[in-house]
Amino acid sequence: MILNGLLGSKSAIATLTPTTFTLACNNKTVMESLWVACFQRVDYRLKTCDVVWINGQTIHSMTMDRVNLSELREALSPVQTFDMGRDPAPWKRWGALARKEGWQKEDWVHFLTPIEESGSDWQPGSESESESESDEEM
Repeated sequence: MILNGLLGSKSAIATLTPTTFTLACNNKTVMESLWVACFQRVDYRLKTCDVVWINGQTIHSMTMDRVNLSELREALSPVQTFDMGRDPAPWKRWGALARKEGWQKEDWVHFLTPIEESGSDWQPGSESESESESDEEM
């Protein structure tokens, strides 16, 4: 798959095959492998969205036409992907932290994975009898 877009205000081309990835800007290769991809600003009301390419401590945010999104998701099936929501994430700050701490792929995956809510059925104000009794004994 060949994907055209913008890195900032410069034209960019991402080339994806099942085994390779290349990101080029102004006919210069800026990334040759991919660890993680993130999607942001994905909204049906917008014509464009962002895909953020992450490889080590290198991060590139590419604006692309939203119509290519489903095809891109399919092409990225071998790569870990994350949906970041409608607002852009603080990539400069996260990139600085990744460079400072020497993050590996597993660090990025752990950092970007949403925290799951526990499966507890507890509701505020619904203490069990044993908890109430133990509080009274104190």
